[in-house]
Amino acid sequence: MNPLLQEIHTSAGYLEQSQVRLQLLVVALPLLVGNGIRRSRGKPAALANRHRAIAIGVALLGVLALRLASVPRGLSVFLLALVLGWETLALVERRLARFIDPSRGPSG
Repeated sequence: MNPLLQEIHTSAGYLEQSQVRLQLLVVALPLLVGNGIRRSRGKPAALANRHRAIAIGVALLGVLALRLASVPRGLSVFLLALVLGWETLALVERRLARFIDPSRGPSG
């Protein structure tokens, strides 16, 4: 248990670095704001997807701005790739739900 607590404490120390916090803000802030706008208005799904795409686009622009400013951006690129992968899986799931009835289950 002691090595686990030490690892958590060591990892939390990275958040004290200003460059790490900047990378987290560049990716997380647009996504959180986009998610808040999407939920607060109760818009149709097509508009909610647009808000999600705009938020991801703003985060991508933020990562590009970090690159132009020569700021380390490894964490922000990783987080953005994770979000893009998740959204791609969600898109595939929505597309497949049109053809396959989700209520039928895996046994058919």
